[in-house]
Amino acid sequence: MAGVSIAMRFSNFNSVCRQVSMASNVLLAGDAGTGKSATVKAIANAFKDDGLRLIELNKDQLCYIPQIMDHLCKNPLKFILFIDDLTFSEDDPNFGTLKATLEGSIAAYVDRTLFPNLIYKPGIYDPEGLLSTFPAIVTAMLGNFTGEFIRNSKSSGNKKCLYMIGAAAVMTIVGLIWSHWLPLNKKLWSSSFTLVVGGYSVAMLALFYWLIDVKGYQKWAFPLKVVGMNSIAIFMLPKIIDLKYTVNFFLGGLCNRLGEGWDNVLFWSGYLVLVYLILYFMYKKDIFIKV
Repeated sequence: MAGVSIAMRFSNFNSVCRQVSMASNVLLAGDAGTGKSATVKAIANAFKDDGLRLIELNKDQLCYIPQIMDHLCKNPLKFILFIDDLTFSEDDPNFGTLKATLEGSIAAYVDRTLFPNLIYKPGIYDPEGLLSTFPAIVTAMLGNFTGEFIRNSKSSGNKKCLYMIGAAAVMTIVGLIWSHWLPLNKKLWSSSFTLVVGGYSVAMLALFYWLIDVKGYQKWAFPLKVVGMNSIAIFMLPKIIDLKYTVNFFLGGLCNRLGEGWDNVLFWSGYLVLVYLILYFMYKKDIFIKV
């Protein structure tokens, strides 16, 4: 099962049920053909009427455990995440992925140890915990340093773009290499994630800086200007106003008529338009939220 926290063998089905009921993560260890997989599936079948469901993952899908857990926590049913044949060869990148899942990460351990009563998800992890905050600060510093470079460098606009593209390439490559040992993980804001996302961001900034400031193609970027000048507002609006309710009021009926997938396209497109209209109104009225 997902995670490795309790290693034990079970001699019979009733013993398994009693022990699993007390555990969140279980490793069933034993020789091949001793019935470990069959036992897990038998448990799921025995308690299916009580709302227990089995979700089987392959070893190369370990990186999706955090997203799956976030999705399942909103479901009233109970679930077993089952990973069969959880063996790792030397230098297997999936082993690092398993160690970096939300419950087993060092960031979560530090938060549970130092701040047991102040964790966002009690007993599990905090997305803005102590160790996760440091790489998040680095992300902000990368943006600040890049802005200072653009503003103060004596180099030409084209050279600035080349320097930024070079820095972006280095950060992305180093981050991807580093991810073999410390996987990319947004919720933990791992250092590899910081490097890769920082690289992507600097590359996009270089592209827009070259198009808008160096080449002077500015008219097309007006919608981006409206959003960018009120970035704090676009971040805070969904926390203050229930924008999803408004979108659902106007587009909910049409979304229900569309097929699966397209309903999300329409809904979030409407959400984007609504947010932009609010920001455009603020822009025309010279309302800008700054710190």
